[in-house]
Amino acid sequence: MSDVPEHDHVIDTGKSHLSLDELGHVQPGMARIMPEVGARIMDLQDPTSKMSKSADSPQGTLSLLDEPDALAKRIRSAVTDSDGEVRFDPVKKPGVSNLLQILAATSDREIPAVEAEFAGGGYGALKA
Repeated sequence: MSDVPEHDHVIDTGKSHLSLDELGHVQPGMARIMPEVGARIMDLQDPTSKMSKSADSPQGTLSLLDEPDALAKRIRSAVTDSDGEVRFDPVKKPGVSNLLQILAATSDREIPAVEAEFAGGGYGALKA
């Protein structure tokens, strides 16, 4: 029996895809599984662009090392649209769809479940 995991999760960076073990070593024998939710998180201020640490403004990014208050402030100031309806539609509502995807990925839920939770509640509840 091998100590190498059978698979790992890969994040789509738009460039390369590497599978790393717990020590940071490349494991080419692993099957790569792209998660259905959260594989491509978009910028909070420009939800048509991929979130990037080299963005012009840190307001569009989230970092695991950021303080919780800073993360909450960035989520609250995320770009959405003016109709106030919470629904997943990446083409017509990229900002709201991005927030739904982030919440689904970080709470280990499917997007329809998150969408249903906030249906009829407006953006304030989603961003809280």
